Amino acid sequence: MKKIILTAIIITALFSILIAQEDTIRVSIAPFDNTLADQQLSLSATSMLTQSLSNNTKMMLRKPEAIQNYINLLEKVQLGIEDPNILKGKGNALQIDYLMVGTIGKIADRYELDARLVDINTWQIVSAYGVQASSFNTGIENIAANLSLLNKNSITQYQEASKEKPTAGIHEFREYYENPPNALYCATFMEMLTSALANKTSTPIIENKFTSRLLEEKSFEMTGIIENSKADQIFAIQGIVNRIIGDIRVFPDMITVNYKVVNTNSQSIIFTGSIDVVNPTALRAISAHVAKIIDDALNNKIGNLTINTTPVDAEIYIDDTFAGTTKNKSLMVVLQRGTHTITAKANGFKAFTCQSNFEPRKTTEIIIKLERITERYLQEAFVFESQGKFDRAVEKYEQFVKETGNTQEANVALYRMGHILLNNLKDYNKAKDVFTSLLNNYPEAFIRAEGYFGLAQTYLAMGNKEQAKSTINYLLEYYPESNAAFEAKAIIKTFELK
Repeated sequence: MKKIILTAIIITALFSILIAQEDTIRVSIAPFDNTLADQQLSLSATSMLTQSLSNNTKMMLRKPEAIQNYINLLEKVQLGIEDPNILKGKGNALQIDYLMVGTIGKIADRYELDARLVDINTWQIVSAYGVQASSFNTGIENIAANLSLLNKNSITQYQEASKEKPTAGIHEFREYYENPPNALYCATFMEMLTSALANKTSTPIIENKFTSRLLEEKSFEMTGIIENSKADQIFAIQGIVNRIIGDIRVFPDMITVNYKVVNTNSQSIIFTGSIDVVNPTALRAISAHVAKIIDDALNNKIGNLTINTTPVDAEIYIDDTFAGTTKNKSLMVVLQRGTHTITAKANGFKAFTCQSNFEPRKTTEIIIKLERITERYLQEAFVFESQGKFDRAVEKYEQFVKETGNTQEANVALYRMGHILLNNLKDYNKAKDVFTSLLNNYPEAFIRAEGYFGLAQTYLAMGNKEQAKSTINYLLEYYPESNAAFEAKAIIKTFELK
């Protein structure tokens, strides 16, 4: 009986230990980076935090020396030297789930300290703290106090709340200044903004700073000494959907912070903003404000659109602005919330236009099958024109333009229609409207020079020499090598337009 009771006690104790371990945050504190080039401060930060948290029963701390090889390997992955897959499964072997990383900076007489808890498998920041303090020790004590409140349940809730949401990462901020200050602001501001954004569960942030070497490289980038050509590749490896870039412009009486959100798939800028600050010590508060704006934009104002077309390699226009082509079978773009007009064009096919409403955090897929242009009306117009049946030819050209929209074939039809109205039907007002439509609505028309020449001839026929002269001068300036330009020079002499 005693053996049974003893066995039950042992099993209960073991079970309690297992439960306790499941609720324990297994973490190691990596050496802090700093923008002050003071290695002793970095060591002190790690030492003070380790000592402060060592008695915390909710945490199981691993000494940095025990995971140094992992940190070295992580540095190589960050710099693009090693494949990130090499890190998979390392967390269990190291007996840690999270890595604490941090940065020490200083603006004016204030210390700026940031500490972030990073999931060792996903690189997602699960908790972040940023403080401004009058002394280094006070800042570390504030961070330690915040860390002591952490528990596994709150971390799990944070990760669940941000699961399957588009990730973001801070890439780079460049600095421009009229009078160089004693300290650069960009590196410190990037850390502030990363911490501020990481506190927004609706925008998961991927940590992209682990070593002083990487931070130094960023500092070189900011001052224009080097270019990081691997930046986009690194962000793609990390699975970051949106990257945040910007610059800080320092003037004698003001600091301007400009920021942009770039979609890493389309490389398109999806959101921009700017804010001014007078006192540099207010940059911590500014980072929180910017983080709130970016988080709101990504989650409440922006939607995704995927366009597939047949045929492929169609040109896509969003709200009359060229957005790209479906060269790789599809095009993905990021749009502001609301209704947008989408147009697809391809040579030999009718243009297609539709409107679609976009909701935040949703991907809308549009499949477009372009209809091949039938040249029946165009061929009939050519026949009528050759037979001298000019009214019928104009009628067929109009039908063709209406059916085909903004295509190269429609450009030809418009030009032929204007030519007939000018030279055969003598309907100068309508000829002027047709040539003007060709020039205004078809900016990429390959017969654009001929369009200007036709318009100039129409003005002459109407007796408007000033407009004719202005149109010809424009033609000669912008299309000097065209056949239309040579013909226009003859008109200048004939009608004494000089």
